[in-house]
Amino acid sequence: MRDCEVVGNGGWGIDGDGRTFDVEYTRIKATQGPAAILGNVRNLLYCDISGFEDGVKFQGDDIVARGNFLHNPSAVGADPHNDGFEFF
Repeated sequence: MRDCEVVGNGGWGIDGDGRTFDVEYTRIKATQGPAAILGNVRNLLYCDISGFEDGVKFQGDDIVARGNFLHNPSAVGADPHNDGFEFF
């Protein structure tokens, strides 16, 4: 995925569970949702990610994340806990 805009509606921004893919120069935004990206992202390059509880839930290894802007996470619950990047 390259040079795209993804607008979330309460679910995952990009649900790539179990798939391998790249995301480059993409804006991913929402007012709420579990995470902007779920999946085996190999390259996450120069993306603007906002409005999700968590930024990216990476699956797999050999990941390159460079030049990304993660900001304004959504606050869920009385005591929210936000992660920029999570690795599984």
